[in-house]
Amino acid sequence: KIYPNPASNYVNLENLKGIERITVYDLFGNRVFSGAPQNRINTSLWSDGIYIFEVEPQNGNSTIEKILIAR
Repeated sequence: KIYPNPASNYVNLENLKGIERITVYDLFGNRVFSGAPQNRINTSLWSDGIYIFEVEPQNGNSTIEKILIAR
């Protein structure tokens, strides 16, 4: 679970058990974050807009969620 949506300065993530990596892209395809699972990602330096969160579990079946960053 990724929330809140829309978000401003932080995005929270829940149920990270079995998650290997989280990658975030802007709508231009630029990677703005990639790393090990975290309960909170700081988005305060990101521009307002829609971001694609790709959650990669250890079993290889990624899920994608769109999150709006707006201040």
